[in-house]
Amino acid sequence: MKAIKEGPYGRCVFRCDNDVVDHQVVNLLFDNDTTVSFTMSAFTANGNRTFKIMGTKGEIRGTRDVNGIDVNYFNGKKERYSPEKVEGGHHGSDYLIMRDFIRQVQSGDREGKTSAMESARSHMIAFAAEHSRVTGCTINLDEYIQLVKQEAPQKV
Repeated sequence: MKAIKEGPYGRCVFRCDNDVVDHQVVNLLFDNDTTVSFTMSAFTANGNRTFKIMGTKGEIRGTRDVNGIDVNYFNGKKERYSPEKVEGGHHGSDYLIMRDFIRQVQSGDREGKTSAMESARSHMIAFAAEHSRVTGCTINLDEYIQLVKQEAPQKV
């Protein structure tokens, strides 16, 4: 109770210096001219996470509530996938990520489901999107990565 009354945990998120994004649209253009429009909203009617990916041959939709991924091809073909369901943080994702990491280390597999470089690059996309949000500037990812490298503390 003391931390709530006297510390930062009791501050109203809407009446303080909090500038954390609660909704955002990020537009990405990849080297092969593929475009992506990513929309995030922190507040939904039922607190559910969903995704929809539109492609040239169809769409992919997923929702956490039904633990299903639907692939709907524009030719009428439909497929449904039901991922492994596991208890734990982030609906089991935390456990599964750590399980896969341990298996990767134990087996000596250097690539796993994604390489460390792919994971780092995806994180850099998120950091660049935040930088764009804060500055209002369009970001070239390769230039942004070079800027971050220059600003990073040097090894001694």
